[in-house]
Amino acid sequence: MPSPDYNHERYSTILTACVEGSDWDLEAPISGQWIEEEGDPFRVMFDSYQEDDTLEEGEDKNLLCYVVFIHKDCLEEDFVFPEHETAFGVIKHRPEEEAALIGWYNKSEESWDWLPIQHSSTKLSTEQIMDLLEGIWAMFWGRAS
Repeated sequence: MPSPDYNHERYSTILTACVEGSDWDLEAPISGQWIEEEGDPFRVMFDSYQEDDTLEEGEDKNLLCYVVFIHKDCLEEDFVFPEHETAFGVIKHRPEEEAALIGWYNKSEESWDWLPIQHSSTKLSTEQIMDLLEGIWAMFWGRAS
């Protein structure tokens, strides 16, 4: 399990940039849809809306869950993100090879809440994940901090 020792604000900034840097509509996603640009070193998927039993529809369309997949080899030259296998329409996560980082987008507040790294089911260490995220930041938005 990844360690809780990292800069969560920096982690959130990079993940938000990964998601918001694409040309897709945050407001009208399709569940299970990959949201990515060809050649990206990460993959983004809309997962679901927040479940809410108090609502007639059963889900809160204001709170959207996204998953950012970061592969351990994503910074290598000519990296192509390997396709995920599916079973019964569900993505088969590869914890030995990648981190699945979860964030909630609040449409009314236009804000993100990223779950801590230790909530990711991955074999990658916190240091590995942060190094990969800093490498992605440097690749797309300038120098690593």
